[in-house]
Amino acid sequence: SALTRRLPLGSSLRRPSFTNRTGPRLLRAISRCRGTWRPGTVRPHLSTPCGRPAASCARQWAPCAGAMDSSKRAPGSTMRRRTPWATLSTLGLGVRVRDGGQGVGVGVYRTHSPLRIHASYYLNQFHHQTDGWFSKESADVYETSTETLFLGRQDSMQRRTLVPLSKLPVKPSSILEVACGTGRVGTFTRDLFPEAEFTLSDLSPFYLDKSRKNDAYWRQRYAGTNGGAEPPAARLVQANAEKLPFEDASFDAVTCVYLFHEMPAEARANAAAEMARVVKPGGTVVFTDSIQRGDRPALDEGLDKFENLNEPHYPSYIRSDIPKYFTDAGLVCGDKSVASTSKTLSFTKPL
Repeated sequence: SALTRRLPLGSSLRRPSFTNRTGPRLLRAISRCRGTWRPGTVRPHLSTPCGRPAASCARQWAPCAGAMDSSKRAPGSTMRRRTPWATLSTLGLGVRVRDGGQGVGVGVYRTHSPLRIHASYYLNQFHHQTDGWFSKESADVYETSTETLFLGRQDSMQRRTLVPLSKLPVKPSSILEVACGTGRVGTFTRDLFPEAEFTLSDLSPFYLDKSRKNDAYWRQRYAGTNGGAEPPAARLVQANAEKLPFEDASFDAVTCVYLFHEMPAEARANAAAEMARVVKPGGTVVFTDSIQRGDRPALDEGLDKFENLNEPHYPSYIRSDIPKYFTDAGLVCGDKSVASTSKTLSFTKPL
């Protein structure tokens, strides 16, 4: 079927497209069969407790994070030595992301494995972007398409994330960006804190690969203006914002830009709770996203129209109580600022 067909490596990912009708069927198939990809193998090895043939089971998205411990592989399965290419299984489509043999932070993504998609919202093609978040082509055009969508205002709106961070009495030594996308905002943050340990997380391996390239470009430019000293690469982690694979109190600061308007209410609450969990006591969480109703009353009447750009959760978002998501998780409200059609909120975790 279209859900389980595996395309040849290197072929276009434009078919089958991930439509709103495909998502629910895919999730139902996953819940019935729970096909599991064994990392490190060339082809997925599916475990189907329901007894259905593996070919009829929708594959889970569990991208490769390195060769699996041979003691844990399924009986009778084969496993090849890891190569400079990390083979990924993305919703049944065969793709490759270049490893380069240089380890985590350069091209191999640590995953919270097995990484299961539990919600259909992530399969939506937001603002009608071809392939949704599931192709290199999508990641390559994202910055241009969204900057065009916002008429050249996106960078300036996103940089408001830096304002609360710049006011901190002590520079953060460890920073996490949740749902980093292409990593462009991350380069702005690294400009401000070039010596901090920086972690970028996202659920899409294609966008993480774009983040890797943007981070490499930033490090090259930084070295050119600072005597040739190149900062360490950012750590890249493939993770769902609703279940971050980090220990409690791991980061001095956590940032999140343009995520919540694409999530249903329950997912927003889960993501806020996870950010509150992984930030250290005394640390800061900075949230940047679209304005909501009441932030700029003159624009309230037109805000709902943004739903027409295939943003099904936007009407709910602009009517939700964003601070409550974070205060319910134990954080304390800080600053608020509005820039054009985006706003930034900061929160602190009590000592």
